[in-house]
Amino acid sequence: MIAMTDAQQARVHPFRGEAAPMPDADAGARWVSLFWKVTTFGTQVTQLDYWKRGVAHAPAPFDDRMRAAIESFEGLAPARDPEIEAVMLAMLDYWSRRGMNIKEAQGGGNDRYFPIDAWFIRRWLAAGGLPFALRALETFPRVDIDVSRAGAPDTHALAITPRDGSRWWCLEVGHLGIFQVLRRVIATSNDYAAGVAEAARIRAQAPLFLRAALAFAFPDEPWWQADLRDATPKKKGARLPAEAWGLATTRVEEAAIAPILDSMARDSQPFATDTAHYGYTLVKRFGDGAAKHLLAYLAVVKDWWAKEQFGDALALTETAETKAFFASKLKDRTLGKLAKAYVKNA
Repeated sequence: MIAMTDAQQARVHPFRGEAAPMPDADAGARWVSLFWKVTTFGTQVTQLDYWKRGVAHAPAPFDDRMRAAIESFEGLAPARDPEIEAVMLAMLDYWSRRGMNIKEAQGGGNDRYFPIDAWFIRRWLAAGGLPFALRALETFPRVDIDVSRAGAPDTHALAITPRDGSRWWCLEVGHLGIFQVLRRVIATSNDYAAGVAEAARIRAQAPLFLRAALAFAFPDEPWWQADLRDATPKKKGARLPAEAWGLATTRVEEAAIAPILDSMARDSQPFATDTAHYGYTLVKRFGDGAAKHLLAYLAVVKDWWAKEQFGDALALTETAETKAFFASKLKDRTLGKLAKAYVKNA
């Protein structure tokens, strides 16, 4: 196996005891402040103004939680209640991770949100360690946004309302978002045992999308077994759901990786979900043994960016199959440049 560069190593999802670089939480705090100051085109109305208008339309106790969330955003006040933190997540569009659009934050959804994820997690750890952070994330699916008063800038209002907790769009489509940053914290946390206990409590009654996300965040725990079993379709020939993709980066048995990657290769938005980077974790875990898994993924995937990332991870392996693959891709539009470099140095 060829040694990873620092950039490649930064894409590896760590296991227990492995340090990994964290996004800049201070930058996240700045971006949050800037986001709320952005005015609607042609007006002096800000995004935060829309939420302030909506307080009057939110049912109790969400009206008070909205007021507290707005106060926290305006003064960057310390965290004190997971219920309020869940409202803050909703106000920053953690349902789809698409709303953070400011010139200072560029790139895909995770590029724009990872520093803010780090800011949230830092404030949660300061408030009550990993258990507090996990309770905030447990609460988020029970928060919804009332957009019934959406309209012209002078009347537009947004309010927080309850949800039944059975949905979280990002997790359901394999977009693990903030859980990717949380995993980096958990890997070296002194609070690990308390975090495992809290996660186990949540998992006991959580829907599969949240259970699988927690299995991803705690990859050394054996939780992947039950989640993979429950995610496996009963219909012959059906593929695993997207919420199971993150299990490929846990201590999952090697024999179980193939069906996960076969489903993941059909991810329609790997640039947003970052599943295209999972190949680096497989290489870190299995070394040259990861080549067969990456080759199976590359035989199916159509997305050019995912091909590029998995190809880059594959180029870290030194097997006969890897060499043959790149020798066959010398004129490939996506992998040609990488293939020529690999063959030259082989």
